[in-house]
Amino acid sequence: ADAVAEARATDVMPLAAATWFDCFTAAAVATAFDLRCDALVVECGLGGLRDSTNFLAAPVSVVASVELEHVDVLGPYASTIAAAKAGVAAAGGTLVLGDM
Repeated sequence: ADAVAEARATDVMPLAAATWFDCFTAAAVATAFDLRCDALVVECGLGGLRDSTNFLAAPVSVVASVELEHVDVLGPYASTIAAAKAGVAAAGGTLVLGDM
């Protein structure tokens, strides 16, 4: 209940704005938890800072490439998209970068 209240208080993404990807991610993580998986490989959707996978504190994160995609949300420049995608890295984790 506290997590729901905290999520509603944030302006990052209101719960009412949950997308198909958000719901699918929640279901996939819940299923992996139920199956007691030791590790997950999870692909981000929109970008690290604003992505529904951002709640996972991954020890290793990968940004394979930076493309001019989702420019309506992430901005029209490769630098703004790269900054958003870098947000996938958890504090203290390792960030692996592909060709940029």
